[in-house]
Amino acid sequence: MPKSTMEMKAMIFAAGKGTRLGALTKDLPKALVPLKNKPLVAHVLDKLRYYGFREIIVNVHHHADKLEAFLTTYAAEHDVIIHISDERKQLLDTGGAIRQARKFFDDKAVLIYNTDIISNINLHDFARFFAEKNPVALMAVRKRTTSRYLLFDKNMQLCGWKNLKSGEELIARKTEELQELAFSGIHFLAPEFYNNLPDEDVFSVIPLYVRNASEQKILGYDHSMDFWADLGKPDQLNQLENKALKFL
Repeated sequence: MPKSTMEMKAMIFAAGKGTRLGALTKDLPKALVPLKNKPLVAHVLDKLRYYGFREIIVNVHHHADKLEAFLTTYAAEHDVIIHISDERKQLLDTGGAIRQARKFFDDKAVLIYNTDIISNINLHDFARFFAEKNPVALMAVRKRTTSRYLLFDKNMQLCGWKNLKSGEELIARKTEELQELAFSGIHFLAPEFYNNLPDEDVFSVIPLYVRNASEQKILGYDHSMDFWADLGKPDQLNQLENKALKFL
């Protein structure tokens, strides 16, 4: 088994209601929806363990009791430490979730991973890039069709964001050429970033990345050659169910 390249912790975003999955999340949290007879969150946990992460925090909201019970059993069976960030009373969005969990991070770098993302991204390479470039945030991104893009310069410094449907665009750094890349739901954060979050309970981290990009080193990591899938919709789950996939 490989070991992580630096001492860090991980957080899994698992509090979402999973409304895009329809009836599948009526009685289950999205994190427990099965893929190949294994809950989505278990695929992520297995990947994190493979890369040496032994201490993980998971935020919970929708059917929180069921998810917490599963995580307790998983931790006991696989000798890992899993903490719960309780959002039962209120969903905090991505930024608010990080802010609530920051005491758990203990001033170490943290990997954030969405529970409905399946990818064979090499987390060793991702962590090594993070250590070498030393940004306050590193976002896994790729070339794919979407309605919302992050904009990067030739050095992969975040410069802005655009929404093709609404026509909105936010430019933090002006440069002649910008490349459009889509966020993969996987990112690293340095303590410098998560210890200086806004004094708000509920907010999204992506707009904050873009606003801070004018002054902070916020980089993209292009993993377009990797397998990646967002399993937020039933048809996306069905497409992968019968395929032979290597997630690690």
